[in-house]
Amino acid sequence: MTVPQDALRRLFVVGCPRSGTTLLQALMVRHARVTTVPETHFFAVAFGRSWLPLEAWPARRALRRAVRSTGLSVTWPRRSRLTSRRPYVEAFIRALDERALSDGSQGWLEKTPRHVFHVGHIGDSVPRAQFVHLIRDGRATVASLYDVARRNPNGIWQRYRSMEYCVERWNRSVSASLTWRGRPGHHLLRYEDVTRDSASAISGLCRAIGLTYLEEPRDLAKAPAIYRPHETWKAAATLEVYDYGLAKYEQLFDARQRRQIEAGLMQLPELGAGMA
Repeated sequence: MTVPQDALRRLFVVGCPRSGTTLLQALMVRHARVTTVPETHFFAVAFGRSWLPLEAWPARRALRRAVRSTGLSVTWPRRSRLTSRRPYVEAFIRALDERALSDGSQGWLEKTPRHVFHVGHIGDSVPRAQFVHLIRDGRATVASLYDVARRNPNGIWQRYRSMEYCVERWNRSVSASLTWRGRPGHHLLRYEDVTRDSASAISGLCRAIGLTYLEEPRDLAKAPAIYRPHETWKAAATLEVYDYGLAKYEQLFDARQRRQIEAGLMQLPELGAGMA
C-alpha cells in the first residue's frame, strides 16, 4: 500500500554514542516498513555554527556531506541570493521522503546520536518529526565509549580516551533527552528494555509512532544500509540483541575508577518500563 507523502513518518533516533542507537536502527529496519540511511550529521553541521552571518554556508556543506555519505538523490537549491538554511533543510527532507516513497515505506528513520543536541532545530524545521531518545545505563555507556576509543585511538573517537569526557558526554546527552520527556512526538526508550524483550519494545514503539510492526523480520542484507563500510565498530550491533550488562565496565576500570565514574554520572530519574 502506497503511503501519501503527507502521511510519511519522519523519525529521528538520538542519544549518547554507544548507547544502542545502531541496534535500535537495525531492529526498526527489520520489523517496520521504514527506510533508513547511514548517519547524516545533517542538523549538527547545518546548525552547529549559528554565529555565521550566512546561514546557508554550513547548511549547504551539511547537505553535500549527507549526499556523499548516504547516496541520497537531492535537488539542489539555487545558490543565488540564498542566505537561509531553510532551502537546504527542505531539500534534505524532500530527498528522504522521496527515498521512502520509492521504497514503498511508511516513513524514514534518520539516526545520528549527536542530533540529541539539535532536537529543537529539527522540530522547528521538520513538520511531523518524531524522536526516539535511547538511554542506556551510564556505566555501560562510558565503558563502551572508552573501549571503542582504546581500540580506535585516532580520528573521531580520540577524545573518548578520557574517562572524564565519556562521563561528561553521557550526562549532556541524557540531560538533553530528559528536556523533552513527556512532550508529544518524543519517545524515551531504555536500552535495557530493548535487549531484555526486543519484540515487545519494538512493537510498542511502532504502535506509538504509527508504523506497522512486521512479525516476520526483513533480511538485513536486503534492507537499506545502516552504516558505511569503514564504520566497522557498528557491525556487531546489527548481528544480535544482547546486553553485556556491566561486564565490560568491571573489566576496564578498577574500583577507584568505578567510584570516580559513578560519582560523576548524573542521577537518572525513574523512567519506568518501556517508553516514557
